[in-house]
Amino acid sequence: MKKTFLYGAALFSLSLTAQQHQQPSRICGFDDALKMQDRENPGLRQVFDKVIKKIQAEKKANPLSATGKTVNGVYEIPVVVHVIEGNNASYTRTDAQIQTWLDNANKMYAGTYPWPAAGTPADFGTSAVFPIKLVLAKRDPNCNATTGIVRYNGTSLAGYTTSGMAYQTGNGASRAAIKTLAPHWSETSYFNIYVITTFDGSNTPTAGLMGFAAFPNSTDAGYESFMKTGVVTNPHDTTFAHEFGHAMGLYHTFEGGRYDAVPGDNDYCPPTTGVCGEDDDEVCDTERAGSAYTFWPVIPSNSTINPCTGANYQGVQYNMMNYTNTVAQKFTAGQGDRIEDFFMLIRSSLTTSKGATALPATPVSTTPIAATCNPTGVANPSTASAFLAGPTSVKLGDINNSSAATWPGAPAFYVDYTTKACVANSYTPLVVGQQQTVEVGFLKATNLDQSIRVWIDYNNNGAFEASELVASGNNVQAGAGGYGTFTANFTPPATAVQDTPLRMRVSADMGGANVACGQLAYGQIEDYSVRLVQNLGTSEVKTDKDDLVIYPNPVATGDKVFIKAKNAKNLKVSISDMSGRLVVSPSVSEERTGIFKINQNLEKGVYMIQVSNGKDSKTSKLIIK
Repeated sequence: MKKTFLYGAALFSLSLTAQQHQQPSRICGFDDALKMQDRENPGLRQVFDKVIKKIQAEKKANPLSATGKTVNGVYEIPVVVHVIEGNNASYTRTDAQIQTWLDNANKMYAGTYPWPAAGTPADFGTSAVFPIKLVLAKRDPNCNATTGIVRYNGTSLAGYTTSGMAYQTGNGASRAAIKTLAPHWSETSYFNIYVITTFDGSNTPTAGLMGFAAFPNSTDAGYESFMKTGVVTNPHDTTFAHEFGHAMGLYHTFEGGRYDAVPGDNDYCPPTTGVCGEDDDEVCDTERAGSAYTFWPVIPSNSTINPCTGANYQGVQYNMMNYTNTVAQKFTAGQGDRIEDFFMLIRSSLTTSKGATALPATPVSTTPIAATCNPTGVANPSTASAFLAGPTSVKLGDINNSSAATWPGAPAFYVDYTTKACVANSYTPLVVGQQQTVEVGFLKATNLDQSIRVWIDYNNNGAFEASELVASGNNVQAGAGGYGTFTANFTPPATAVQDTPLRMRVSADMGGANVACGQLAYGQIEDYSVRLVQNLGTSEVKTDKDDLVIYPNPVATGDKVFIKAKNAKNLKVSISDMSGRLVVSPSVSEERTGIFKINQNLEKGVYMIQVSNGKDSKTSKLIIK
């Protein structure tokens, strides 16, 4: 990996507008930031690079059986926008303007943004579709309703009124001071965006430094984005779409080259090893090229020779992750693959967060009694190496939770999700006497396989007896791509405590004793909450008398979607993503008279589902929470 890559808390990217190009300036110190990161976390950069390369190599070697943390629909990422206001009304942006700004970024990810014809190159082509949707939070970490936009009075911060945030100079309030005034919401459940008046005293809202964002493998405390207010209302502004691209793991397409170099300069073309997956942005369908920053006002077309390859340009000069001056910008499919490998490796918890889901009308108690014992530690802590041991996903009934397991940015060997049920899908009711299926996902980041254990405290005494071990697997094999899934069936006994939250404990570890308490070898233990009941409610069916009813909707888990159909002789189902692409045409099975189960396990996302019976047809949006 090139020495100009940035990692960790010091990692950031910067966006500038075309107006700057009259007087280019040095925008960030890549080498200095990298040296700082390497001093703070020796070897971490190389370890993460090896993990990503391992995933990519196994996918390439086994393309037909490659596995990963993928979804069939759209990733809904809850965001909270912290607006730091000053006393200058010209910097004020309304809630409606902020919502439109996020909507525009979503359209850019979906490839549906209406770029103006006058600014779109004739050979622009089309953008790859990213299944990403940024959604303002509807509940805060304390389970209060919210708009997802929180405003703070920044005039109390020294220097903020006159200079905004200090970044490249000492003028303005520090980043730390702003975050003390407006603390992060939980990084595992929300992406934190800070909208500030300006940087370093600049009085040009549409020029200069416009914003920056951290990469996914930053520490939680540094995983965020800061944006100047000007980006919110600039026409066709791509700053945030570009910056959140970095937050998902994308580099600049010219990584390793100097952003303001011109063709002919020694550092215009990025260094090359001849291996596309290792050069510049590590994406093979963005050809090697220098920065498009100096191409103004004429942008080279695809009929122009790329001086870094000696062949015609192939579209990199229009890429969203370039410093391009074309109005219309796009992503590539390879960049989407990069997001899957990088963002989903570390930040997948954002895709299963309930932060963007409205609060229920009637809250349900989900907190079990405290456990009598908890894990005491880990023999090989993930502080210097990225073992990524532990569960990366847990699914059971309504439980659907993803995480990065334990890694240096969040080296927790024990996570109690029973205390996080407001923002995590960590609770489910289960019917006693009925077979249940639990799935535990994991990543094989080293040469060691992981072993899985699941306990449920059936007698509600806070302890986990041998008789309460409901699932067990030793040295479970991962698939191509490194990801694996352990699946087990169990039946809750009628003798267990019912109608009370019970603690479920999930362990994934490489070696070790695999016990519910005590010391782990490398991995992680997570706690969840279940409630045993005699029957699940079916009010959705009883209260809706229409035919071809899809229920429940929204639903917390994608394998529990049903259809109520009076005439089901020729019942057919097709499910598409929000861009209109067909995802699957699943079969259905009759559960009881007039009630059919869709035989497909849909991941979290938003879909369009069409149901027909040869006579009638119904199409509606389906939300998997």
